Amino acid sequence: MKASIIIPTFNALNYTKACLYSLRLTTRFPYEIIIVDNGSTDGTREFIETQEDIKLIKTKKNLGYSGACNLGIAAADSDYILISNNDVMYTPYWLTRLVHTAELSPSIGIVGPVTNSAAGPHVQPYEPYEDFPDLLNKSQDLYRKNRGSILMLPVLVFFCTLIKRKTIDTIGVLDPDLGLGGCDDFDYCFRANMAAMECILDKSVFIHHFCSRTYRGNEFDYWGLNKEAIDNYNKKWLGISRIGTSLDP
Repeated sequence: MKASIIIPTFNALNYTKACLYSLRLTTRFPYEIIIVDNGSTDGTREFIETQEDIKLIKTKKNLGYSGACNLGIAAADSDYILISNNDVMYTPYWLTRLVHTAELSPSIGIVGPVTNSAAGPHVQPYEPYEDFPDLLNKSQDLYRKNRGSILMLPVLVFFCTLIKRKTIDTIGVLDPDLGLGGCDDFDYCFRANMAAMECILDKSVFIHHFCSRTYRGNEFDYWGLNKEAIDNYNKKWLGISRIGTSLDP
């Protein structure tokens, strides 16, 4: 068995370097790295081209997270697909543990970790850490404390998410038509739920998330893009599923 780790990038080179450093240091489950670069201009492409263990896919324009992930999925031939932001840092045996949780039941389709920064229940109580070595140690303390503790959720945030190949074979890939502002995770998990596939949060696996570095570093109008994505989602699932906003009555 093997996992394809798919990481879309758009600038933010230093975060990508940190992400790859932690990945190589902590990952023991067999894997390949597929980076889909959405048109970086800060040296990201040139750096990735020097990395012999990375499969690089270069786009001509910014396809967004979903579009880039879909290109990576098309290039992958693994039993598991792991889609990840480039502004995360992994912890020891993270992938092995996510795969173990995914295999607890045939009904599980998607698995995600807990973190320091994300929406909803992904942020669980954790011991604060001062730096990366401290993160490595504290993450193992959390694993020993929460081993075997999982939650079934309607939605997982796709900052670092394991998807079984059979899930993709059943419901397809992410929907890029929602736009650049997110909601692809809401959409994908909703489709998985409709296909009787469970979305599981593994409370024992902790991943550090710097959070929204691509949006911040490239001065995107995050809230405008997010509103557009929410509107597109609500139109797509009109009368079936709806994402509310703080502006709702």
